Amino acid sequence: MKTKIISGLLAALLLIFALSACNKHSWNEQQRHEAREMVGKWREAIYLNDLSEAEYALFAGRVADILEMKYPFYVEFVEMPMVGDSVEMVIITAITSELKATPERLRHIFRYDDLVELGTLPAGLTRHQQNNFYRCLAEQVNQIYGSMQRFVWDAIYSQLDDVLIAQLLRHCAEPFWDSELDIVIIEE
Repeated sequence: MKTKIISGLLAALLLIFALSACNKHSWNEQQRHEAREMVGKWREAIYLNDLSEAEYALFAGRVADILEMKYPFYVEFVEMPMVGDSVEMVIITAITSELKATPERLRHIFRYDDLVELGTLPAGLTRHQQNNFYRCLAEQVNQIYGSMQRFVWDAIYSQLDDVLIAQLLRHCAEPFWDSELDIVIIEE
């Protein structure tokens, strides 16, 4: 009986030791903060620049969590030769996974106010009308690009075909105009 109790206690101690050893590889709060700061370099990127501060903080936290899961040893992570590329890939994957989940998030890339200012959409559309426009645009993007990941990758690196995007915007905006619509492409 004593050997069973001792064996049980020994097994419990080994389990506690193993769990505490695993936790030593977790990032501390300072390291998570540094990872969120790495994400901060992308704050002005398309999609992220339209998030509120609260939405952005949640996004940066999710990216830091993903990085911690993929690279449990923080010191090795920050010393990797291509650490910036790793952060970039996690950010792009996080953006595209959000966009795949809700294609209507195209409103963060093609903001309604900007589309009104450019004359693509008329002012005063109801939220329902805007949703219909973005639903149409999401369907068109999925048909043309095959995946939101490819579309977002092209958008982030400014490799989108401006004429094709203008055609997609025009196609989806047509129902909201009484007359012909000319979309002007503005080069920056």
